[in-house]
Amino acid sequence: MVPFPQLETDRLMLNQQVLADSKLILQMFSDPEVILFYDLDFSHEAQAVELINNDTKRFEQGEGIRWAIRDKVTHKLLGGCGINRFECSNHVAVIGYEFFKEYWGKGYATE
Repeated sequence: MVPFPQLETDRLMLNQQVLADSKLILQMFSDPEVILFYDLDFSHEAQAVELINNDTKRFEQGEGIRWAIRDKVTHKLLGGCGINRFECSNHVAVIGYEFFKEYWGKGYATE
C-alpha cells in the first residue's frame, strides 16, 4: 500500500485525517457558512467518522485523497482539502477545500 503523502508549507502541515479529528470536523461541517456550497450538512459525530472512513477508503482505492490542514507549529486542525473524486477513465477530478471561519482571509487556501 502507498503511504499517505504529507505536505508542508511555511505555515501549514497537510496530513491524513484521523478519527480523533471527528469532533472538529463535525463542528466545521455543521457551520452553515462553511458548507454554503456543499451538498452536506452534519449534525452528528457519526457523520464525521463516516466521512473520515470514506476518505480513507477512497485513498486506498485510488479514487481520491483528502488532507487535514493543520497549523505547522500547534498541529491544530484548520480545515481540509483534496480531490474528493477522481475518475481517470473520464478525466475528471473534483477538488474542494474548507476552513473554519476564523481562518478565512489569512491566505491559507492559496498557500
